[in-house]
Amino acid sequence: MVLPGDQLTVKIRHVRRLDIDDHVTVAQANTVYVFTGQSSQESGMGMDLYNLSAATRAVWDGADTHLLAVYGFSMVEIVKDNPKTKTIHFGGIKGQAIRTTVMDMTYDTMDKDGNVKTLPLFADTDVRTPKYTFSHPNGLLFAAQFAQIALVVTEKAAFEDMRMKGFVQKDCALAGHSLGEYSALASIADVLAISALVDVVFYRGITVQRAVEHDAQNRSNYAMCAVRSGENVTERTTPVCP
Repeated sequence: MVLPGDQLTVKIRHVRRLDIDDHVTVAQANTVYVFTGQSSQESGMGMDLYNLSAATRAVWDGADTHLLAVYGFSMVEIVKDNPKTKTIHFGGIKGQAIRTTVMDMTYDTMDKDGNVKTLPLFADTDVRTPKYTFSHPNGLLFAAQFAQIALVVTEKAAFEDMRMKGFVQKDCALAGHSLGEYSALASIADVLAISALVDVVFYRGITVQRAVEHDAQNRSNYAMCAVRSGENVTERTTPVCP
C-alpha cells in the first residue's frame, strides 16, 4: 500500500550507449506491474480508455457478452451509471436459464457441531421466482460481487491496452493485493479467460457479501479495509465505527 508522503524508489539499469549523433544513452527501468484490490472502485472507472482503445473494448465487451448471457446484467452499464438496484427477470428461455444458474450457486458452511453443510447462495430463489433484484444504498459498485468484477475487468482491459502498445516488458515482476491477484494472474500469466475470470470473482464477491448479515437495505455493521501495521498490510473485515 502506498500512502501520501511515502518515498518511492525507481531503479534504472544502464543497458548500452548508442554512438549515434549526440551519443544517446539507453537505460532500462525495472518494472513491476501492481494490481489493486477491492475498495478502489469508482463510477465510470475504465470508461475513458474504453472509448479510446480497441484492446480495452474487446475485454469489456467479452466480459459483458458472458455476463449478460449467464447472469442477465451488463457490467459496462453498472460501471457507467452505478445504479442502486438492478432487477434480473427470469421470463422466457433465457431468463429460465439464468434462474437455473442462480439456483445452482452454493457455498459450504459449518454448523455448531462441526458438520459441513452446502447451502444455496440465493436461498430466496426457486423455480417459481419471477425475478431477482440486487441492491446497495450507495450504488451496486459498492456491492462486493459487482465491485470485484469491475476492478478485475478494468485492470485486465488496461493491461491489454498496454500490451497492444508495446509497453509490457518480458520477464517482468508482478504483484496483486487480494482481489488484485486474480487480475495479475489473468493479465500477465493469462491463466483465466475473461469469462472464467468474471465467473470466479462474481462468485467470490457474493460469498463475501453473504459472510455477514445485511438489513433490508443491504447494509451491514462491517466493511472491508486495509490495515497498515509496520511493513505488513492485511485485509480484514472490520466493524464500522458509528
